[in-house]
Amino acid sequence: MKWHIIAAVLACVLFLSSTMNGARHFSVAERIGSLGTLGEERKESSVGTSHVDGAGNFLLEKAEDLGQKAAVLRKKQNAKSLWAATKLFRESSRLFAAGHFYDKAADSHLQIGEISLILSEFDKARKSFDEAFKIAQDLELRCSALSGIARTYATIGPYPLADESSRQAFSLCEHLTERAQAEALEARGEVLLSGGDYSASADFLRRAQTLFVAVKDDNGEAQTLLMLAHALFQGGERLPALQAAGEALRLWLLADNRYGVARVRAALGIFAVLRGEFETAHCNYAIARPLFRDIGDRDDEASVLNGLGYVNRATGDWQKSVEYYQAARAVFAAVQDLPGEHDSISGMGEALAVAKNYKRLLPLYRADLRLGRRANDPVVVASAFAHIASAYEAESRFAQAETFYHRSLKAYRAGDHIYGEIDTLIRMGHLQTSQGKYIDAIASLERADALNGKTGQIEEKAKIQYELAWVYRRLSRLEDSRLAIEKTIDIVENQRISISRFDTRALYFASVHRYYALYVQVLMLLHQRHPELGFSKKAFE
Repeated sequence: MKWHIIAAVLACVLFLSSTMNGARHFSVAERIGSLGTLGEERKESSVGTSHVDGAGNFLLEKAEDLGQKAAVLRKKQNAKSLWAATKLFRESSRLFAAGHFYDKAADSHLQIGEISLILSEFDKARKSFDEAFKIAQDLELRCSALSGIARTYATIGPYPLADESSRQAFSLCEHLTERAQAEALEARGEVLLSGGDYSASADFLRRAQTLFVAVKDDNGEAQTLLMLAHALFQGGERLPALQAAGEALRLWLLADNRYGVARVRAALGIFAVLRGEFETAHCNYAIARPLFRDIGDRDDEASVLNGLGYVNRATGDWQKSVEYYQAARAVFAAVQDLPGEHDSISGMGEALAVAKNYKRLLPLYRADLRLGRRANDPVVVASAFAHIASAYEAESRFAQAETFYHRSLKAYRAGDHIYGEIDTLIRMGHLQTSQGKYIDAIASLERADALNGKTGQIEEKAKIQYELAWVYRRLSRLEDSRLAIEKTIDIVENQRISISRFDTRALYFASVHRYYALYVQVLMLLHQRHPELGFSKKAFE
């Protein structure tokens, strides 16, 4: 195990220990800033009338009193208190509006919108932001409202609406204060991230971070850094991504922002999964999940369930993997998070396929295709095409499978989605090998390997080399086959020794047994050709 992996595991374990020993009553902080906007300090809302009479004073005092009570409840930072806070903010907004204090009413709606995002009430969040935009007279409040709408759509789709609202926010806010500009830039970065344009997303997020630093908004900076970490990691810049996540974690730890910490830990879980560091992933998820549950953030907790589904699938526990994915899918469907539901369906299908439960695949993937089309999300549609192809392949309906793989590749390339293209090329290579189209298979797999060099996905590297080894073995290119499968085995061995629990390590070994089986075959075939070179001994070992 490399030193940085050891450090990550130790840091995770130590943090988990301190969390479990001393944090029963979590001080779960806001999703963004102080459960308000990305910036903690918004400009004081202006009064919507130039004259305030006695009745207006009464309404103003009553509304402000309700707002203060809501703020107290919000600081308790658990689901029950947040629900109560939204009710008080709603009443305060009504009283502000009745007294013609429209900007103050808009500000209350923004608070409701941000809390609703935490509680996975996305439709309520969007409506609250929309109401704030309609009644606000102050341009910065309108800017915040548009940015909130954009971030809501970035989370649950559809992407075209996220794109439209983020463009509007950017246009409105670009000539306002640095804080307003930062909010709009961050929202645009989130939207581009959700659409798979990682490079452009990182550019917007870096600009937002600079402005948040300038106005000394640590919470806004931490939120931006977390999104930047996702964009960088997905774009293949793994070390800068981990550095950005680490800085976000530092800022939120200093602020005792437990919810921010949970979000970073959930992200580190994802990153660890993609690096094949399953123990580290599991540890980070164990920190994040109870925090999300405490605050009532069902959507982020479901994302953790998806991650646990992946970890269990990768380490060989197919049944438990399906259970996690099913639980996550139910939550995502309930909160109307279409991208999250798609991820659950994809993971569940992978687990069912490995378990050879093929009968459930086509209905599952057709449901995914309908989901993608309903969300108007081209990446989800491309993924559904690839999964439908794999289901046809499992039923030996190769012509249909090849047609759908080509549709998937076309869609992924059009969307410049490199991860999806890699996965589909690997699947295509496997199909072509099964059909005896060896030259085509090598071309597909080499293309996948070249693309994977940009992303650095360890598990995908192992798969690609395994598939290439199979092709070379079929072509009797045994030395090439040996070199390819040994690259896979090196990856597997590094993964296996990084898993500390014996039962988990055994499950992982069982899940990659086919790699070793092919390696033994190739070594024994080489022994037949060159008995003097000791390949049989190596195979026995």
